[in-house]
Amino acid sequence: MDFPFSLRCDRAKTQSVLDAMVAALWVIALFIVCSRVALSYPQHDVFVTYADAGRKWIELQPLYSTTRGFVYSPLIAGCFAALSWLPARHGAVLWRLLNAAAFCCAMAWWLKVGLHNRIPRRSFWLVFLLVLPLAIGNFNNGQVNPLIIGLLMIAILAAYSEQWTTAALCLAIPTYFKIHPLSVALLLVLLYPRQLGWRLAAMLIAFGVLSFMLQQPGYVLEQYRRWFVSRVADDRRMNMDIAPRDFAMLLRAVHIDLSGYAVIVL
Repeated sequence: MDFPFSLRCDRAKTQSVLDAMVAALWVIALFIVCSRVALSYPQHDVFVTYADAGRKWIELQPLYSTTRGFVYSPLIAGCFAALSWLPARHGAVLWRLLNAAAFCCAMAWWLKVGLHNRIPRRSFWLVFLLVLPLAIGNFNNGQVNPLIIGLLMIAILAAYSEQWTTAALCLAIPTYFKIHPLSVALLLVLLYPRQLGWRLAAMLIAFGVLSFMLQQPGYVLEQYRRWFVSRVADDRRMNMDIAPRDFAMLLRAVHIDLSGYAVIVL
């Protein structure tokens, strides 16, 4: 009679050990990354570009002089202005911790809700273990991708849980980083038009208004104009090394004319 209970206890202990080991691996990896940043900043660090945009925002300087460099919206530059007040190394470390927190919280919530019902509780540690080597490069050079992925995951989970305002918030923020997350937002609006449609529109408008409240309106308007011009001019499909891995790349690979690609997309 005691054998099944003993077996369950052993499994629980093993589960706890595996969870603790993987959590320790994440902490060690992030500690190494943050230590490297603190010692070698600004080498191999895209946060330099973000902090520079925040400084330019404060000083009313143009954010977009070319198609490269800072490519996010003026609102995001205004948000990075807060980090630019910190010592550069401290801001870079804090930025990575923010990314890691959003990404890990999103994964933990995703697994807890059970949208992938074939991943049992005893295998959660394995998910975090397998994701770590794929994510560590983004943390190391300060990419924004973990934050965007985490917010989009939270938005999907919030919509699934009928937390509509949270969903709209977590969809609007990535859209102001990179416009293409709006595709995820539109898919969710297609599923939940009445609950999410007006909330998403209101959130996008509110963030736009906020950007004009953070700095002189004339300056902000000019930066939005420059942002749109720079994004239209940045056609990365012409360079296979940085081109998006999408249907257009497949067409180019087989030498098919892309002049009608917009029609295909629509």
